[in-house]
Amino acid sequence: MPGIIGYAGGIGGFYLPVLMGAFHERTESYASGFLIIAGLTTTATLCILIFGPAWIQWALPHALAASAQENPETVNTTDNANAFSN
Repeated sequence: MPGIIGYAGGIGGFYLPVLMGAFHERTESYASGFLIIAGLTTTATLCILIFGPAWIQWALPHALAASAQENPETVNTTDNANAFSN
């Protein structure tokens, strides 16, 4: 998880100011840059809300199987799968 967080921070710290500067140079306003960023954020949020539950249904059995192989006596796949099935 730290790699993903660092990657997101790197993108936010580098590309967002570049994007804002590019839009400010073209339009002499920061509004267009903020609208683009808001649109991208909204699109990403909608994708997570729409595709997230299907991804969890697909990924959870694979993650539980991998955990069971690493430490078979502490993983109860039936209880864990039922906890996320709603």
